[in-house]
Amino acid sequence: MSTERTRAFRRAKLNSKKKRVLHYYNCPVKDAGWIGRAAQTPKPCSCVMCGNPRKHLGEVTRQEVAIKVYDDVLAEFEIWEQVSDEDFAKLMAQVDAL
Repeated sequence: MSTERTRAFRRAKLNSKKKRVLHYYNCPVKDAGWIGRAAQTPKPCSCVMCGNPRKHLGEVTRQEVAIKVYDDVLAEFEIWEQVSDEDFAKLMAQVDAL
């Protein structure tokens, strides 16, 4: 069996996805256009329940939290060059603890 992603393979995967989409949201409309959109785009809208929590709820990403911790720890030191290897290891342990 070939592992290439041919056009036939992609079409078969899309057709199987369309069959599964019929059970989404109790399929309000059995319209071919709606089924195709739901198969191609998993999130039907950008409301509070479906959309990005950062946009609607003001949540920050894990990377932003890590950067804030990193900046807070560095603020305790007067100059970045004075940070020793031991202090840097402690800093990274705090970031990893998040």
